[in-house]
Amino acid sequence: MNEKQITDLKRAKSLLASYAFLAENLYNNGIEMIPVISSEYSKTLKENLKKSIPIVLYIKGNKKNKNYFALKGTKQTSLFD
Repeated sequence: MNEKQITDLKRAKSLLASYAFLAENLYNNGIEMIPVISSEYSKTLKENLKKSIPIVLYIKGNKKNKNYFALKGTKQTSLFD
């Protein structure tokens, strides 16, 4: 590993507690995270966005009856149907 990778790894380690708190806070507010490797991740989104898919979707609602919505962030705005 080079020096930058070591520094980045140390920084990520120092932020773990903050991210764990964030994930718990989201969960407590009824917001679930679906990582890109999950079978629940939108296949349509993967197909349409290809290499620029977000690694996590944040959803709120009832997944069982598909009554929910998902949020994704982007660095560039584009039209998506």
